[in-house]
Amino acid sequence: MNTVIDTITVKQLAELAMQVELNDNIDFGMLPVMEQESYEMIAASTLNMLHGKSLAEQIAILLASVTHLTVENFVLNATINQSDQ
Repeated sequence: MNTVIDTITVKQLAELAMQVELNDNIDFGMLPVMEQESYEMIAASTLNMLHGKSLAEQIAILLASVTHLTVENFVLNATINQSDQ
């Protein structure tokens, strides 16, 4: 059974992720990499991580990844807000 993971391209996933970012802009100005390049690199890594896994494994990996990234973002924002005070 093919899943989205088996059919989506790196470029499609990167573009989808960039659409999510429209409401929460990321400042790439001080980074030595371009925005498109960053999204495509992470999209490729994500697809590689999920490739060959069962649907249940893919969902578990994605849920764990989203939770980890949300907590990481929360901590980074809290740290930035504390340093601004």
